[in-house]
Amino acid sequence: DNEKLLPMPNKVIFSGSIPSGDNFMHGLIINREEAAKLNPDLETAILQLKKRFSWVIITCDKDGVIYDYSGIKKQPACTDQPGYSLGCGDTFAAGFMSAYLSDLPFDECVSFGQRTAAEKFCHPEVVSPSISKLKLLQQSRNSIVDI
Repeated sequence: DNEKLLPMPNKVIFSGSIPSGDNFMHGLIINREEAAKLNPDLETAILQLKKRFSWVIITCDKDGVIYDYSGIKKQPACTDQPGYSLGCGDTFAAGFMSAYLSDLPFDECVSFGQRTAAEKFCHPEVVSPSISKLKLLQQSRNSIVDI
């Protein structure tokens, strides 16, 4: 939602690659392979990235996500069913951003992204518009693990 995102001060968020340069950015969403190029140990990669970003999320396919907003946390994937992973990272980012722009607590934003990706994973087509934010939030509240 560019109308909400663009006017927000210091809310530049990158997804898909680690941007070059030393500018401090608000947040970063990348996948495990991209983070491993920086450091194969994902927790170390997050600590390195936190020098440039106020929060970092690494998506890890069927292993869920690892992230740091105010301390490193992990969330397992929300499904262990067979499915289609192509597009799940983008779907996670879309769900996360929808919740983030709604000013939900950060852990709930990650959970919302996870539930959105799980719905995509189970269906080869795009996420159904019948999936409601409320349903996804109710299903995701108990999936947060502190490290």
